[in-house]
Amino acid sequence: MSPKMARAFRLLLLALLLATLPAAARAQEAPPTYGTSIWRLAAYKAITFETAANIADITLFALIIGGGAATTAGYFVANTATAAAAYYAHEIAWNFGGPELTDESETRVAVGKTITYRVVSIARHVALAAAFGGTLVESVAFMAAAQASDIALYYTNEVLWARYGPRPIQ
Repeated sequence: MSPKMARAFRLLLLALLLATLPAAARAQEAPPTYGTSIWRLAAYKAITFETAANIADITLFALIIGGGAATTAGYFVANTATAAAAYYAHEIAWNFGGPELTDESETRVAVGKTITYRVVSIARHVALAAAFGGTLVESVAFMAAAQASDIALYYTNEVLWARYGPRPIQ
């Protein structure tokens, strides 16, 4: 990894850690009292997470798997479509079947959602890396690196939406 890339990655991790500090550690406004539909909220959350995750995934794919511009572009399209569909379906399932979100359960729910989404994401990353030319070793290395970045991004996305976003209305 180039020094510029390593620095950018460290800055991203620092920003993610600062964003998830406990509420008592920094000033914040009261949570919104309005709500939005489960479907709309899931779409918004999918967009914010997938934008950040795709940027990280493309960077990791290029560093670990490599390949030409056509391979990377094909991976980007397949990754974007499958990731968005998987995230949206997971979010809808949690909103209809998961525990109700309260201020006391914010962290527990975010951790539970992060763990269950990882199972889906692991299979998706290995399959895509292998489909786009990675050897078994490269595919597993890519999956491991992508999981590390995605865990931080997913958890941060959950915490920020829980703290500052509207509550889902069924």
